[in-house]
Amino acid sequence: MNEITKHVANDREYYSFALANAQNNLQTIYKGDTTYHIYPELLMAMFEVYDRAVECGITMKNFNLQMFLNTIFARADRQLNRYFYPEYAMYMANPKRMMLRYKIDFPVELPARG
Repeated sequence: MNEITKHVANDREYYSFALANAQNNLQTIYKGDTTYHIYPELLMAMFEVYDRAVECGITMKNFNLQMFLNTIFARADRQLNRYFYPEYAMYMANPKRMMLRYKIDFPVELPARG
C-alpha cells in the first residue's frame, strides 16, 4: 500500500485500508519479543503512508497514532538486542570480528553501517 499511495494521492480508501491494516497488527508487533527485521521495515512503510495522508489532509478517526508511535520505538529498542556492542563482543573468541555487527538466527554476520 505504501507504493500505491505514492501515486494515488487524495484517495482516502487506499490510505484507510493501509492504516487499518497497520492498526490491526500493532498489538502483535508491539508485544512480539523477537527481533524480526521485517517489523521495523513494515512500520516505517506505514509511517510513510500516515505522513502522506496527513500531507493530503486525510485524517483517520480510528487510527491510534500514539500506539503506532509507541510500537515504532519499542521495535527499534528491541532491535538493539541483536547488536554486538564492544562490551558484549569482548567475550567472543574473535572480538574484533564480532564487534559492531548484528547477529541473526543463522550463521551470517552483517556489518553495521557507520
